[in-house]
Amino acid sequence: PLWDGGSPVSSYLVEWDKEAGIPEVQRIVTSQNLNTNEIQTITTSAPDLNEIQVVKTSATAQAEVQAITVSPPSGDTAIDSAYSFAISIDTINVGGSLQYSGQISANAAADGSRSSLAQILENVANVHERPTVERSEINPDGGHTYLVTFPISMGNVPEIEVFMSDLPVSITMQISRSMRPLPRYKATSRALIL
Repeated sequence: PLWDGGSPVSSYLVEWDKEAGIPEVQRIVTSQNLNTNEIQTITTSAPDLNEIQVVKTSATAQAEVQAITVSPPSGDTAIDSAYSFAISIDTINVGGSLQYSGQISANAAADGSRSSLAQILENVANVHERPTVERSEINPDGGHTYLVTFPISMGNVPEIEVFMSDLPVSITMQISRSMRPLPRYKATSRALIL
């Protein structure tokens, strides 16, 4: 009876299951809140600058050549040495002055004497150096032509003018402008540099 502690144990019966049990399976589930990732804003800027380009041009300097053609008076077929002419050279526009030559014989030699055209031109105050002068053979009208090559150092020589003459004299520019090295120019354009 329960009140006296129960009946004494006289024997034991032990039983066990020989079959292997089912391995326990556990499932682990993890989760993460993948809402909006971090947002970063990257801003770049640069000043708007004017691009500067240098354009350089140049040319080889050339001497200027002018032709002085002397023709016989109307009705004549040859030039008499008694005829003469004189010229002027106006370099005021290039920083010089207006100067006149002495009397030039219509049959003057190109060079080699005090009365030659080269010598007379060298004596003109605004001709800095002695020019080179060549004289042609007889022209079809009986006259002749002097080719006057001015020194390169004189640059652009204005056209010679005849201010006094006993006979027809014409002057033409063989090279209208000597080729001086040109100045530098700058070209500007807008460019964005990052």
